[in-house]
Amino acid sequence: MISQRYLVPLLAVLTAVVLAHSPAHSSERFALAGDDVRIWNLAGRTVIESAPGEQVIVLVERGGADAAKLRIATDAVGGHPALRVLYGKDRVVYADRTLRFGSTSSVHIRADGTWGGDGPRKDWWKGMGRRVTVSNKGFGMQAYADLHVQVPKGRRVSVYTVAGAATLTNVDGRILFDGGATDVTANGCAGALSVDIGSGSVSVNKFDGDLLVDTGSGSVSLTDVAGATLSVDTGSGDVKGSQLAAREILVDTGSGSVELAAVHASSLKVDTGSGSVGVSLLSSRCALEVDTGSGSVRIQVPPTFAAEVHIETGSGGIRTDLPMTVLETDRDLLRARIGSGGAKLHVDTGSGAVALMAAR
Repeated sequence: MISQRYLVPLLAVLTAVVLAHSPAHSSERFALAGDDVRIWNLAGRTVIESAPGEQVIVLVERGGADAAKLRIATDAVGGHPALRVLYGKDRVVYADRTLRFGSTSSVHIRADGTWGGDGPRKDWWKGMGRRVTVSNKGFGMQAYADLHVQVPKGRRVSVYTVAGAATLTNVDGRILFDGGATDVTANGCAGALSVDIGSGSVSVNKFDGDLLVDTGSGSVSLTDVAGATLSVDTGSGDVKGSQLAAREILVDTGSGSVELAAVHASSLKVDTGSGSVGVSLLSSRCALEVDTGSGSVRIQVPPTFAAEVHIETGSGGIRTDLPMTVLETDRDLLRARIGSGGAKLHVDTGSGAVALMAAR
C-alpha cells in the first residue's frame, strides 16, 4: 500500500504526464458567410472538404508551445469574408514531419496579416510590410494552426499558407490553394481548382472541372481528370498523367520527364527544357505540339489519327510505323500527312530521338 505521504506527489506527477500527452487546445469554430471567402495561415495542415449548408465553416486547432499566443481575426478583407491566423512574430518554427529537414520558407506580410491574392497592396519595400520566415528547426515562435475547412457546393474559397500539407476531398467549388513548402492531394473534387506552391508534390485524382497546377519544384501526378482546361507548370519535376480529357491541355516543365497516357484533347502542348516526353493519344484529331531542349519523344496515336506532321530534331533519329504521305524527309526532319490531315502535329527537340507510333 502506498502511504499518504507519497500519494499526493505521485498524483501530481501522473497528472502532469497526462496533461503533457493531452491536446492543449480544442477546435475553435468560425462561420464565414458569402460566396468568396479568403483564409490566411502561416503554418499548419489544411483539410478542405465538402459540406452541406450555406456558410463556409473553418475549424481551427492550435498547436505548439506558443499556441496560446496566436490570434484569430475574422473581420472582412477587401470586402470579402475572411479568416486570418495572426502570429505576431517574424520567425515561426513549425516542426512538422511532412517538411524536409531544414526547410525554410519566407513571405512578405502586409500590415493586416495577409499576403498574395488581391488584398490591400501595401508594398513591403515601402515600409508597409514585414518579412516572416517559417522553418522546421531553430529558434522562433513555436506555433501552428491546423485548419479544417468545410465548403458548401459552389462556393469560392482561397487559402494562403506557407508551410503544411493540404488535402482536398469531394469539394465542388472554386478553390485556390496557395502555399510555400507543402504537398497537396485532391481526391474526388469538381468545379475549378488552382494549386500554386513553391515546392512540394501535387496529386490530383478524379477531378471534373478546370485545373491549374503551378509549382516551383516538385512532381505532379494526375489521374482521371476531365474539364475544359488543364494546365501544369513546374520549374523542375516529373509530370505523370493518365485518363485525361480536356479541350486544352498545357504542360510546361523546366526540367523533368512528362508521361501522359490515355489522353483525349483538342489541343495538347508539352514544353520541357530537359527531359523525355511520352504521349499516348486517344483522340483522332488533336493539335499536338511537343518542344524539348533535350530528351527523347515518344508519341502513340490511334489508327484513325489524322494530322499534318512536322518533326525536327537537332540530333537523334526519327522513327515511325504509321502509313503516311511523306512531303519532306531527312535524318533529322520529317514532313508528312497522316490520313486526311487537318490537325497539326509538331515536334521539336534539341537532342533526342523521336518515335511516332501506332497505339498498341
